[in-house]
Amino acid sequence: MKSSETSLSQQRYSFLLWLIQVLFVWCCITVVIWLSLNPKHPVFKVADVYVHPAADHVCNSTLTQVHEATQNRTPAVIILNLKISNPNKRIGYIYDGIYVGLYYEDRMIIGTCSLPGFYQGHRNSTIGREVQVNIEEQYLGRILGKSFDVRVYLKSKLRYKIFGFKTKQHMKGFEAYVAIGSNGRMLGEDIKMHQRQGFTILNLTTKSKLRSV
Repeated sequence: MKSSETSLSQQRYSFLLWLIQVLFVWCCITVVIWLSLNPKHPVFKVADVYVHPAADHVCNSTLTQVHEATQNRTPAVIILNLKISNPNKRIGYIYDGIYVGLYYEDRMIIGTCSLPGFYQGHRNSTIGREVQVNIEEQYLGRILGKSFDVRVYLKSKLRYKIFGFKTKQHMKGFEAYVAIGSNGRMLGEDIKMHQRQGFTILNLTTKSKLRSV
């Protein structure tokens, strides 16, 4: 009699333990699904912009300097310092490369650049990336030594990493309008980039809305 009661008790204990394990796994799956459906997108900020002219575009150059610059010509570039933040507590980002494009007067592209892919964990909440974009020759006269506005646009295919699981790719686009002074430096600091829902070029009306945010 005692043996049958002991066996029954053990069966109940085993069933209870199994039920707890099933509930735990189910809760974990539910949390993963919930986080997968509600991840926050990364936050991009333009920390600094600097127009670096080519050597043969520097003012007050001597004939010798101009000759040396012509022999060892380096293109004029716009250098951007980006801050990339991860606002999630348990989700990492896997960037499959980042495309960066700069637009003059909102429609004419100044130059483009691509950054290699990388992983951003949730513990390293903010990282920095420097981007160098070569300026197209036809825009040098409109940019060097002058004040102008530039639209910084970037897009990336990224995947979310949640508890070791990787989601499918998600295309994300961001942009910001940055004012550049005649000294080639950005006016202001830490300009937040706004997420794009589409990937068509914005018109001037949208530009004014973004700048007022």
